[in-house]
Amino acid sequence: IRCVIRIKITLRLPEGLAEDRKTRSTRLRVFPIVSFITIDANSPLIKIRTLLKNTVKDHRLRVLFPTEINTGKSYAETQFDVVEHEIHPDHYDDNQIPDDLKRVLLGAREPEPITSFPQQSFVDLTDGRRGFALLNRGLPEYEIIGNNNTIALTLFRSIGWLARGDLLTRTGDAGPTIYTPEAQCLREMEFNYALYFHKGDWREGKVHQYSEQFNSECLVVRSDSHPGELPAKQGFLKLESTGDALKLTALKRSEDGEGIILRCYNPSDYEIEGVLTSVFEITSAIYVDLKETLKEQITNTLGGKIVFIAGPRKIVTLKIVLQRKRQIEKSPTHPQHHILWPEMLQPGEDFSAYPSMPVVTCVDIAREEQRAREIADQLENATQRVVAIEKDLKEKQNPAQARFEAELQLARGDVATFERSLLEAQLSVILSKKKFNELNQKSEVFPLNVDEIRSKCRGIGVRLNMARIRKRIYDYITEYYNQ
Repeated sequence: IRCVIRIKITLRLPEGLAEDRKTRSTRLRVFPIVSFITIDANSPLIKIRTLLKNTVKDHRLRVLFPTEINTGKSYAETQFDVVEHEIHPDHYDDNQIPDDLKRVLLGAREPEPITSFPQQSFVDLTDGRRGFALLNRGLPEYEIIGNNNTIALTLFRSIGWLARGDLLTRTGDAGPTIYTPEAQCLREMEFNYALYFHKGDWREGKVHQYSEQFNSECLVVRSDSHPGELPAKQGFLKLESTGDALKLTALKRSEDGEGIILRCYNPSDYEIEGVLTSVFEITSAIYVDLKETLKEQITNTLGGKIVFIAGPRKIVTLKIVLQRKRQIEKSPTHPQHHILWPEMLQPGEDFSAYPSMPVVTCVDIAREEQRAREIADQLENATQRVVAIEKDLKEKQNPAQARFEAELQLARGDVATFERSLLEAQLSVILSKKKFNELNQKSEVFPLNVDEIRSKCRGIGVRLNMARIRKRIYDYITEYYNQ
């Protein structure tokens, strides 16, 4: 009925980035990975459950699946759609960007097209005859790499900063440079994904349906014996469509409590007829919008069945009212039942023999304090330069007036930049001390109480918002004077 294979791997990985942030540390640490590969009878899925303990910093862990499928496109489920992506997109041609638009592209952007794409429950490659689908639970990033069209599924990213301006794959300013040690994910983690090989494309292979099954496992309920009869097989609601193309996204009680809301979408490029069947009589069915506002009555209802139309790439929301055959009577004996959650039935793993890097240390905090002092010095120098230029402009009237005005605006831009950077560094210091205190409750190295931390963070946060606005304004002013 079921075959499970356990595979254990222990890697020796660098403890993190070196000081220059361009090379890796020479010190290594053991990184344990255990995967359970499961094959069930009468199931086309190869299920993989990976358990690990992240013991090191500054890395991304991906699992690779060479597909050897000859195609130039990938297909990934996204919100209410299945999106087609070029595996090897053309390079950006900045010459096609109008000059007036170039001057406002000062924020963060990638100099080359991104090839890591988002997904919901699956990504699929197909050459038209056969397909390789990689299903997942909550792993939203993939990339197609190499000559074999290898699917690279990201399990996690271990990073230490909210944003940085020295990334090699991005230009511009993407956000505050704040130290975030917990984003290194130094903990035990579990990941679930599955392989599905099929004929044709994702539609013909019904990848949608298998990804839904993989992400919606049945719960086993253990109950005692009590009166009542049920057929051997029965469902309350059943949704059918051509090629089973419609994807169910919501099933809930309506906000007014009078009916049931069913929401689905059509990911195809053509109109699809949907059929909804219930063991109960459907007394009414109405098209509604996402706010459950009534739109149009569905007239072709036949007892426990209704027929509706889903246009190409359209979301359909229905409100249905059911007539129960009889009220459910309370049992005088109150039958006992117990839900057996899937994780209760699966083996765990002991990683206690593999220590992780410390999340945050006194050395990390000292480094952030030093960064704040260095930025404060830079801010002081920039402020003095602004004062000196303003003095020259006030005392001197000469042909170089325009040049002095440009220098003044550029100097003010430097002040705005350093003001923002200093506040970010100060916030990093406080948050790092807070995290250190939480992890080392017996230590009194940083005696900050909760109210003091909250007050300081609130004050810096307000000033930081204004500093970011001034910084962006002077980005444009600086760009103007540099032209």
